[in-house]
Amino acid sequence: MISAIAKKHVQDGVFDREIIMIDAFSRQQIAQAIRQFSIGRISNYQYEQRVSACISTEDAIVKRFMSDADWITDDDEFSLKDEQLLTAQEKEENARIILFLRSNLEYRWPEPEITTLSWSYITGASCFLVTIILAQYGTQRLWQATLGTVILVCLWAHHLRNKRKKREQDALIKASGGDKSVWPFFNHEEYRQALARPIYLAGPR
Repeated sequence: MISAIAKKHVQDGVFDREIIMIDAFSRQQIAQAIRQFSIGRISNYQYEQRVSACISTEDAIVKRFMSDADWITDDDEFSLKDEQLLTAQEKEENARIILFLRSNLEYRWPEPEITTLSWSYITGASCFLVTIILAQYGTQRLWQATLGTVILVCLWAHHLRNKRKKREQDALIKASGGDKSVWPFFNHEEYRQALARPIYLAGPR
């Protein structure tokens, strides 16, 4: 069930209402999947299936896990058995994530603004067509060198743009008081309050 938490805030002297979507059911499903994967009860493929099966939602933290779920299936199927035990830091991070998912806290981190390669593909394709036309008046070696240069320039431009976006996002987070060391909590105060009333650190097995 998705609960809507109404939050009042003042904007230009006028009270407004902002609706924050908390998808408690999907959060619980993801929390269970993380815990069971962490202790070796399900494989990475099963984890991806459970997270991806969450209903379409506007809860930002659920959307974040759903969009990131497929990275874990890049490798062959595996479970975290004795030879792949989590480190103490990884266990702490997972416990913190589970604690957040079982809370009714708003996920306050901004969405990552890392751009896709689509704009680079368009630029690269345009340059590629120009290169082919110019190649009609040059040698094959010149054509290959020019094409390679175009590809490198497009990829490098994409890399620089993402770095700039990340710097801007980090500056925004820092200015707003966010602390990455306690993600997905926004700051230590949120984390401290949640620890004071742990809802689900043991949880369903």
